Amino acid sequence: MNRTKGTLKRLAGPMFVPLFNADRNIYTPPANTIYAVIRHIHVSNVSAGAVTFWLYVGGNAGTVAGTEIVGERVIDTRDEFDYDCITKLVGNDSGSAGYLTGWTDTALSLVITVEGEQFRS
Repeated sequence: MNRTKGTLKRLAGPMFVPLFNADRNIYTPPANTIYAVIRHIHVSNVSAGAVTFWLYVGGNAGTVAGTEIVGERVIDTRDEFDYDCITKLVGNDSGSAGYLTGWTDTALSLVITVEGEQFRS
């Protein structure tokens, strides 16, 4: 693992955004001694229809109101969504801010890729 500040790393994906009521973790820090800073999220719609999705920062598979970083976003057919951000996710022992989670209302339709940096705590 490259822990050098300023080195961009793919943290998750490409993968399908989970369907609601499925396992909704998109990124989980690998250990409680590591934290990540998300810099960029790319979501592409590979389906033939418009699709809605949500992204959250919080607990394991958590989608709690008030923790959205992208709320109820619609991506049109064959379109893309890019989100540049600085979102810190602390190690997986934190409970409340260790995971990037999310879901979509249509299975096998949105592909997400997450880029950022990882650091030792």
